[in-house]
Amino acid sequence: MATRRAVELYALNVSSVGIDIVGLHDVLLRGPTIRDVLSFVPYQYFVKSDRSAVELARLLSPFIPAGFAVLALRPTESSGVFPDHALAWIEREPSPPRGEGHQPTPFEMGMIPSLDCLLPTEAEQQLHAMILAEPQGVA
Repeated sequence: MATRRAVELYALNVSSVGIDIVGLHDVLLRGPTIRDVLSFVPYQYFVKSDRSAVELARLLSPFIPAGFAVLALRPTESSGVFPDHALAWIEREPSPPRGEGHQPTPFEMGMIPSLDCLLPTEAEQQLHAMILAEPQGVA
């Protein structure tokens, strides 16, 4: 029987280009691999999980086609100015593992921005289309 890793804290920074924000939020709020999630800046999330950064990247890649980073954090070796609720969230013990039918609580729903503020404007959609149309790779 495989043993679970300790719960780690990760920063997830995503590009808004071509993102499936509804699918991403569904995984972050309901996925059994995610123990807790917090976001107070659009397209940046803090995630608690007992999975590795590589496993999280594989899980999230279908929803973020243009680019993203899953970064392991060491809060004791970090500094910055955070809202009080974010500091409390970081210090709080992670939630128990989620079951398949997990329904997010109002507290969990409040930890990520509403979808309305994340929907791209028409100008952003045009820019995203140009970025996605550019050839990828190094010349």
